[in-house]
Amino acid sequence: MLRSHVMEALSPWKNIIYGPLQATGQSFTIEYGHVFDNSNACTGGLCWNASAITVFGTGASGSAADHLNNPYYLAIHSSYSFYVTDYSNSRVQHFDAGSIFAKTVAGQANAAGGSTALYLNNPTYLIIDSGGNLYVSDSQNHRVQYFMNGTMTGVTIAGTGSSGASLNQLNNPYGIALDSSTGKLYISDTNNHRIMCYLSGASNGTIVAGGNGAGTLNNQLYYPMGLSLDVSSNSLFIANSNAHNIVRWVVNASTWTLMAGTPNGQSGSISTMLNFPTD
Repeated sequence: MLRSHVMEALSPWKNIIYGPLQATGQSFTIEYGHVFDNSNACTGGLCWNASAITVFGTGASGSAADHLNNPYYLAIHSSYSFYVTDYSNSRVQHFDAGSIFAKTVAGQANAAGGSTALYLNNPTYLIIDSGGNLYVSDSQNHRVQYFMNGTMTGVTIAGTGSSGASLNQLNNPYGIALDSSTGKLYISDTNNHRIMCYLSGASNGTIVAGGNGAGTLNNQLYYPMGLSLDVSSNSLFIANSNAHNIVRWVVNASTWTLMAGTPNGQSGSISTMLNFPTD
């Protein structure tokens, strides 16, 4: 489920300069490599070592400080620290660079899920802003929580805590994207097959993509999950999971443009097809 990349932030680890991070069971691994230069025998801009090292987790599920249980997403802070949504432990873990032991910064360290301000229930995506504040997609509580830097009490900034399709409700939210210049928060409202936009402080969101039922037509979404915002074009790039494609949707436009996969919902393993993309 994780499709994030580790760049310069990994340099505090010895011998690691760049590398893609991926979830493998109950841990994260990184293939370590080096930047290509003219003395290198590799072709292209980057060479990867085929061997991987585990940087977070042990490979076995658990709730101890050095364990994870179905890690879902990772965000990198400018301070060379890492935040992981520990999905089945219903918490967010913070790893300092080079450390295998994490501190719980949202949810409960003992992996207890719940619905009050001190709890999470299967968190998926997260954002950390320049001030170190966290935005967490609290999927099974059908809300997005905001955690001010240094606090573990969440504030609900989208959703009500109950699933639904009204403009103040979400149903199993996944991907989130923040426009830091406007404060607008975009949310993949997955089970409602739509993308919602919440203004800072608003209790109701607006539908900016989808909302026409589940399907593969170009005015529909089908379990949208991963979400990325291109501020320059005011566009959202959406992992349209059950339609097996990636689409670009200009905010408030009536239809999407296909970016990857097929337009008619077909899945496959050939180079032009996708199969349940999530991020």
